[in-house]
Amino acid sequence: MLSPETSVKFIPGVGPQRAECLLKMGINTAENLLFHFPRKYLDRRKVKKISEVIPGETVSLKAVVIAAEEKRLRNISLIKIAVSDGTGVIYLVFFNQKYILNTLKPEIKVFIYGKVEEYRENLQINNPLFEIIEKERKLDYILPVYPITSGITQSFIRRCIQYVLRNLSEFPTDILPVEDRIRLKLSNMRHALTNIHFPRNEINLEKARRHLIFDEFFKLQIGLIYKKIAQSAPVPDILDMKFGTSLVQNFENLLPFKLTKDQKNAINDILNDMKSGKMINRLLQGEVGSGKTVVAIFLLWLFGKESHQGVLMAPTEILAEQHYLNWQPLFLSCGIESTILIGGLPESMKKRAIENIEAGKTKVIFGTQALLNEKIVYPDLRVIIVDEQHKFGVEQRNLLQKRAENAHYLAMSATPIPRSIALTIYGNVDLSTIGEIPKGKRNIVSYLFKNSEISTVYEFVKKQVKEGKQGYFVAPAIESNQHSSVLQHFENIKNIVGDNLVGLLHGKLRTEEKNMVIENFRKKQILIIVSTTVIEVGIDIPEANFIVIDEAEQFGLSQLHQMRGRVGRSGNLGYCLLVYHSDDNQIINRLESFLEIEDGLKLSEIDLSIRGPGDILGVRQHGVLPLKIGNIITDIKILDESRKEAERILKNQLYKNPKYEKIKQYIEKYVKLEIID
Repeated sequence: MLSPETSVKFIPGVGPQRAECLLKMGINTAENLLFHFPRKYLDRRKVKKISEVIPGETVSLKAVVIAAEEKRLRNISLIKIAVSDGTGVIYLVFFNQKYILNTLKPEIKVFIYGKVEEYRENLQINNPLFEIIEKERKLDYILPVYPITSGITQSFIRRCIQYVLRNLSEFPTDILPVEDRIRLKLSNMRHALTNIHFPRNEINLEKARRHLIFDEFFKLQIGLIYKKIAQSAPVPDILDMKFGTSLVQNFENLLPFKLTKDQKNAINDILNDMKSGKMINRLLQGEVGSGKTVVAIFLLWLFGKESHQGVLMAPTEILAEQHYLNWQPLFLSCGIESTILIGGLPESMKKRAIENIEAGKTKVIFGTQALLNEKIVYPDLRVIIVDEQHKFGVEQRNLLQKRAENAHYLAMSATPIPRSIALTIYGNVDLSTIGEIPKGKRNIVSYLFKNSEISTVYEFVKKQVKEGKQGYFVAPAIESNQHSSVLQHFENIKNIVGDNLVGLLHGKLRTEEKNMVIENFRKKQILIIVSTTVIEVGIDIPEANFIVIDEAEQFGLSQLHQMRGRVGRSGNLGYCLLVYHSDDNQIINRLESFLEIEDGLKLSEIDLSIRGPGDILGVRQHGVLPLKIGNIITDIKILDESRKEAERILKNQLYKNPKYEKIKQYIEKYVKLEIID
């Protein structure tokens, strides 16, 4: 018999070579095999006749190979397999898979699954899933299809999983007791693992999916909520702050404008965190131009006036410098010394800035990743603020926190957070939202153009410049043969409006070159900046009133929304022109929805459903959700149920009851925090 920890090497047919292949798939034990879930299923109960198939539909067929041939198209090998079931002929087409000729030989019986297409009056299926029928046996069952790697076949991994299911001495245990599972309409782990791999019918498959998705989400929520509760516990002897009733008013008196209601609410969220004695661990989200930075400045001011240090880390030098230039006068008027620390500073200035930081003289530090330098010692760091936090990796965001355990943490994002992401990726932090745009800001209309209409777009730019208007022209690449390039547009626009009115901005320029372009733009010495997406964050020039984004399909809707937010900030009418190069109707429809929607949260939800969480917030590179079967978009209802159950157990400390011993063990093993007394 096998245990869940048994190595796959003890499964019949798994030799050293196949064990290595399985290891590449993250499979080392019998339990790993059980939790390697199918990516789809072939329903063998609904086999169609070839004579009945219609182009465009996805079908299951049972047929016999009658002919096979290979054609060469330049560097591509095209394998064409003709199959028949006696009612008609259909062609299976494979690209660069020569081994198929040795696999699907004439007279071999095969089960086929794929989408039917019509090509030159013939029916064909491109790259179908198939399985050779070795014995005449009943085929009316649902067949799992797994993600595999080279050296592993579908039939082999099915045999391995079947062997484990039949010979496992003990299945992985459920984390919830049986009475809770009955109340939540969940089955059990044995039933779920058996039926997720080899379901008897759709009902059992759905029960298995629900059980495993709930289990996955529930464990995720246990970790997130437990950490949030632990972080909310009062921390002794770190707060010496006095909170007067006029605190917010005193800060507002320093500003040349009035705080919005949402800004005051966000500030009060922060103050309430501190009054309760807990560390601030908060994400501040808000529309482009909603005034999130003012809330961050309040926090830096609050601690700076009490002689404590705070840092604001921005993703670009442009944004860091803008923050410093905009807010340094306010801190100076309050006797709070501030500085900037970025990679592009001259060494002498950088050295002086670090010396003042380490001496405790400088209280407010604006910067980029240069702030993460391990050689810099922050003697009294109490506030860490990360602007556009999704632009940084998880480890980068954590570096400063690890060096200042008693520091409050505030992250900011202009990308609105859909609820499903708020419950998962940000499930362990508090959330504040600024939805209100300061009075007089943001008045933009958007248009969509085909790339064949680029001359019309250039004419629009020429007209705007002639009227003395300012704007941006954005392309996805600096120089490229495959994509629209900044350098090419820069030359084209110079020819249209003149050399002296156009500036060039991209990541490869030196800091002083970038600064000169922005300063000349600010002074209206140039009227157009041709740029990559470096203008997406940190350029706040209210007079800019148009932006052109070429090859707009290369960007997510949230990113386009960020760039659109660079213009129309003065209250005057702004223009956003998108230029697309694709003929894909789905892409064009996505861009058309952007024209109609100005709500950043709605755009984020659309982005999430199309592109996934990795694209909307950068989490693909910066911290991926550990989900094997659950989908935070399509399974949002189960996600909600799992969070409610986790909150019920943790907030009432039910995990201390022997009935919930499995949850306590899970916290100790995987959450890696001490049990809260």
